[in-house]
Amino acid sequence: MQKTYKYILLQLLIFCCCNTVYSQEQRVVVQAHQQPLSVLLEQLQKEYGIQFSCNNELLKNCIIDADNSYETCAEALEHLLTPCQLSYKKVNNIYIITKAKPSLSKQEKPKVKYFNFRGQIIDSLSQEPLPFANIQINNSIITSDVNGKFAYRSKDSLATIQVSHLGYHNQKARLTPSQPLQLELTTTSTQLKEVIVEAPPQIASLDLEIPSNLMKANHEITRFLPGNNNNSIFDLLRLQPGILAAGEQSKDYIIWGSYKGQSHIVFDGITIFNTSSQNEHIGTINPSIISDIEVYKGGYNVHLGDRVGSLVTITSKNGDNNAFHYAFNFNNQSINNYLNIPLSLNSSLQIGTRIAYPNLFDPKTYVFEKPSIFFFGDLNLKYTNRFHNGDQFNISLLGNIDNYDEEWEEEEGTKYYHEFTQNHNYQFGGSAYYGKQWRKLGLSNIRIAYSRFNNTHNNILEFEDGDRDIHNGFEEDSLSQEFEEHFTTQNHIEEISLKIDHIFPATRWHQLSIGLSLIHNNAGFYQDSIEHILSKKGSELTRTNIYIKDRFQLGKYLSIEPGLRLDIPLNGSKPRFQPRIKANIHPHPNWKLHLAYGWYNQFISQNALIDNFENYLYLWNIGEDESVPVLSSIHYVAGLSNSQQYFNWSIEGYYKTTNNITRFYRDFNTKNLTSRTGNSRSYGLDVYAQTTFKRQKIWLAYSLSKTEEKFDGQSQYQAAPQDQRHELKATGIFNVHPFYFSVNYVYGTGFSETANILSKKSLQPYSRLDIGALYQFRSKRLKLETGVSVLNVLNTKNIRYNDFSGFPGNKKSYSSAIPISPTLFLNVSF
Repeated sequence: MQKTYKYILLQLLIFCCCNTVYSQEQRVVVQAHQQPLSVLLEQLQKEYGIQFSCNNELLKNCIIDADNSYETCAEALEHLLTPCQLSYKKVNNIYIITKAKPSLSKQEKPKVKYFNFRGQIIDSLSQEPLPFANIQINNSIITSDVNGKFAYRSKDSLATIQVSHLGYHNQKARLTPSQPLQLELTTTSTQLKEVIVEAPPQIASLDLEIPSNLMKANHEITRFLPGNNNNSIFDLLRLQPGILAAGEQSKDYIIWGSYKGQSHIVFDGITIFNTSSQNEHIGTINPSIISDIEVYKGGYNVHLGDRVGSLVTITSKNGDNNAFHYAFNFNNQSINNYLNIPLSLNSSLQIGTRIAYPNLFDPKTYVFEKPSIFFFGDLNLKYTNRFHNGDQFNISLLGNIDNYDEEWEEEEGTKYYHEFTQNHNYQFGGSAYYGKQWRKLGLSNIRIAYSRFNNTHNNILEFEDGDRDIHNGFEEDSLSQEFEEHFTTQNHIEEISLKIDHIFPATRWHQLSIGLSLIHNNAGFYQDSIEHILSKKGSELTRTNIYIKDRFQLGKYLSIEPGLRLDIPLNGSKPRFQPRIKANIHPHPNWKLHLAYGWYNQFISQNALIDNFENYLYLWNIGEDESVPVLSSIHYVAGLSNSQQYFNWSIEGYYKTTNNITRFYRDFNTKNLTSRTGNSRSYGLDVYAQTTFKRQKIWLAYSLSKTEEKFDGQSQYQAAPQDQRHELKATGIFNVHPFYFSVNYVYGTGFSETANILSKKSLQPYSRLDIGALYQFRSKRLKLETGVSVLNVLNTKNIRYNDFSGFPGNKKSYSSAIPISPTLFLNVSF
């Protein structure tokens, strides 16, 4: 019988002629009782001319019991083969019968196995985490978090990692999912490898990208630049394109035409409301504790910032839990102490403190007739604990006191001018941070932060004229010949925030992140005169925001990063949607093109209070929908960069609009405050070029810009107070080890005349040349640096931007910028 079956199957395989059309057009009737499938197929072949091909082993154990008719042969086979776990495929009118693939439930389907990679990038010597390092894993490009950590998910069990960080040698390594990688980077031998870049150093085997419009600052470079290193953030950033240097207003970063208070300065998650002391030589962040600086000029994505202008993020060191460190800096204007204390195998405490005093090289210091008096002191504390599972906890605290008194008088014929100004500033804040590194879920960060800034401003203005009479700022014929104004203004701003971010493990194609924040702001304003209270106001606002963003890698040359942020004020105001998107295009390893677009809102603002004589006093306010509307802005950014071995250059253009700018006006007659609302538009071009050869570095930066504004009652746009058309900067750092020499030059074409803003006349151009020299000595444990620098070596007479006193008769007394200022310094660390 078995031979018979084999003969039948052989006949079926070689059968070539049948009337298939006929068989498919007629109904197929099947009548079988406990009949083997092989016999039944033979009957169907004879009766209907159907061709079959199969393995006899699949048929021998299949018994059919059927009595039915079918519309087509295909329907009959489907019914007959299914109970036997067989299926068919029709090829050239031949039904090929095979074993059916098992139908698995959703739970039974085999899962694709993914491998999770984790790691941290650290400094090889100090063991400090390197935040925001550029990382390429296989074909994916990601960035480490604030603690140098990253997470990646892949189907591959082995991955290759290539890491770049500013001021460090690039490094390659292999990743395995078995345990987290701790990759140590070594600093460049000259410590002058990179200064400011808008793209990472170009290496043939590595083509990384960083977020568009970002400048990463190597803070180690600041001690080689002229200055006393206590306002190092501004001293470094002022030499870059797009950041205003002319006018020397380090109290606020004027970037891409932004107004005061529109640049968000953040230190360890703490909002910094005032960035410099009154004497302009001391910044409010101790440079000894800084680890990383990033500047986003505009077009940044939804996870960053809380303003309509730029963003400066400053990250402090994590400290060394293995060794004691001490650093001491002394110069003719300040003393700086830094101490690192290991508390346990996993924790450390850092302490930084500074105190400033009158310039020992300034002759005015020893003149006791109406001298300028100031006091500045600050304290930074940071506690860090690292857990065995890779998690990290830290607490960062800061506080500073800045008091400044200045008196000025001048006589012009029969006219006498006198002004006394007193400023008392207090700023303090703190943050608590916990970073969780999940084994498979990525990275989570939670931070609670508090910040407060208090300002008390006392001002006395006096004017006498023996020839003309003055009343309320206007000349008249028969009124008092004397004018005196005395008022006190108090202002505070406070912020409490809770922020939670989660970064999912990056994959080859994308990296998703989400975040949630709750922010509360409180502001108060009080002003009185010798007569009565002029104004008193307080306001507060609590808001929440959520964001989601992703980064899609579309092939080797294109990545797109869309994001959406939603801010919801809890006072009933309307929510604000802020869509943003960035694109990075790499047509060639040496070329990069970036594009960015986004909407931005700002709920606190620093608004100008202007009196009858055009004197400006800036106050913090809460943005509301009525008296102080919420600021809104739109950014458009495009840039192109090219990197070669010895020469890098970039060009970047921007256009941004800002609405709902508020200014307050104090009227002497009514004793009331009124306000006006306006809009601004800024556009410009930044050009940057850098060359490095034989350990020497030179860079040039040029900015072409225009900022215009239009307020209520104006029919056309006019120049804004910070508008300056051209600014050129040149810097050189020359390494003749153990000596380092530096020079920088800044030229600006000047600002519009504030008293008559519609006129084409501008204030005098700005020009300043600085030089410096440093000697460096190192032993196994001791590091010593000493040197000298001279600011404004040509003693050019410059004025400060938007820093003047106005008197009756359109008299303006502008504050002088830094005169020739020599500095001697000594740095000792071990």
